[in-house]
Amino acid sequence: MDGGSTWILRTPASTNPNETKTFVVIDGLVNGRQYAVAARAVTTWGGVDHPGPVATAFVIPGIPSSPVVSDVSPGNGSLSLHFSPGADNGSAITNYEYSLDRGLTWIARTPASTTSPLVVGGLINGTTYQVRLRAVNAAGGGSASAAIGVRPLSAPSAPTIDSVLPGNQHFSVNFSPGANNGSAIIRYQLEYAVGNSSTWTIHTAPFTTSPVVVSGLINGTTYKVRLRAVNAVGMGPVSSIASVRPLSAPSAPTFGGYSVGDGLFSANFSPGADNGSAITNYEYSLNDGLTWIARTPASTTSPLVVG
Repeated sequence: MDGGSTWILRTPASTNPNETKTFVVIDGLVNGRQYAVAARAVTTWGGVDHPGPVATAFVIPGIPSSPVVSDVSPGNGSLSLHFSPGADNGSAITNYEYSLDRGLTWIARTPASTTSPLVVGGLINGTTYQVRLRAVNAAGGGSASAAIGVRPLSAPSAPTIDSVLPGNQHFSVNFSPGANNGSAIIRYQLEYAVGNSSTWTIHTAPFTTSPVVVSGLINGTTYKVRLRAVNAVGMGPVSSIASVRPLSAPSAPTFGGYSVGDGLFSANFSPGADNGSAITNYEYSLNDGLTWIARTPASTTSPLVVG
């Protein structure tokens, strides 16, 4: 074991003349340590031992020790393992294998690499994986690290705006949520802007369900609207943009005087605000508003003549 400085007899000795191939099992060695192992035959002639020639030396490698995983970081359909290598036990580490099921199956790192971190992709957000890591050398796969549970996740997907309904100085947004990507949605953020403006206003009232109502707006003004969801990872991408124009029934017109004739009267008027939707006609009442009669043919000009 030391290059021939000392010798140990085979026990039990073998002198079988028909033995064409012999071997000796040597126990108690240290993995990875280099041993100058020598073997020689011994004959006895005249009571004196006569040793034969010495064999060559070789290294006895062992499988690598387990690596130390310092951190497992979840990502969007992925995870990153940060690790420090264990002892190679006499044979250089050539690659690493990882397991996503607590060590039942192992996957070789492709392409082979021995550097940290190890990034694993193609995973399902929201699914918990039991991750282990082991090194590989010429002796095989080494001892595995302890299992660590990790769940890939990302910011949520964009919600879908189903409809935007106008009202009197307000609008109501109906929407459907997108995927939460492994982390529950904790709130939504609505943003709106006037016309083609690039300045977006954030609706500050918190909400988590559909619909959401935004008030304090100007009738007749066109607003563009977008939504995004937020989970523990952060804010997701915005939805597609929808447009809406708050409106209400028109304001009352103002009479400017009238005249009467044979079976008719003529009333001059000024229109009130259309409140976001163009005035298309006028109605009149002859009994203090109990019943209303549409102007025929429809007209929005003054005067109103009733026969």
